[in-house]
Amino acid sequence: MQAVLGSSLPVASLVFGAAGDFLSPRTLCLVQGAGLLPAALALALLGSRTPAPSPGAATPAPSPGAAAERDAEPVGGER
Repeated sequence: MQAVLGSSLPVASLVFGAAGDFLSPRTLCLVQGAGLLPAALALALLGSRTPAPSPGAATPAPSPGAAAERDAEPVGGER
């Protein structure tokens, strides 16, 4: 995914710059905004699928490293 995004950014920049030679800035902003709408809609739909935690749900157990961090002594402490 990172490779696709990394390679598409320069191409999109070139296309957007070339379109700027033929279109007004207002039209370019509208086109860019229209391109963001599908992405915003997809993220909104993905967010609505995430289940909300139930009020009676148990809290997650602390990670195993949490106790070690709590009991750790600072560097240079007494020996």
